[in-house]
Amino acid sequence: MVNLIGCMPPAQELLAFHGLHLHDYAKAPRPGRKIGHCSWWQRHPRRARSMGTWHARHIGPNTRIP
Repeated sequence: MVNLIGCMPPAQELLAFHGLHLHDYAKAPRPGRKIGHCSWWQRHPRRARSMGTWHARHIGPNTRIP
């Protein structure tokens, strides 16, 4: 899971990733506010973690991996 903080990246960019699910909380953007998250499923924990790191780098600076 990757938290989306402050602003929402373009949904079309996010949904282009295989297996990714976007959860938009429909909140107004604001610095430091969690406005949604992306989640995905992987069979192997190590691969899921590396996927999270990759997504966070490519989605942008307004993300956090719990």
